Amino acid sequence: MATWAVKKDDGNETNERLIKRWKRQMNNSRIMLRIRNLRYFKKPRTKRQIREAAIIASQYRAENKRKAFYA
Repeated sequence: MATWAVKKDDGNETNERLIKRWKRQMNNSRIMLRIRNLRYFKKPRTKRQIREAAIIASQYRAENKRKAFYA
């Protein structure tokens, strides 16, 4: 899960732009989110919580499918 950001060869990329690109890659790969979540102990989810999360996910899935159809 390594994320690399190498300065582009065109010579026009600044260090700030390189850092911004690296941060975007880190956020998209969700590595930092996973590290933050593993920092503290968290109880495993109960069956009820898993079921509720699945219901919400299916609602979001249906909404996105509707949006994609009418877009």
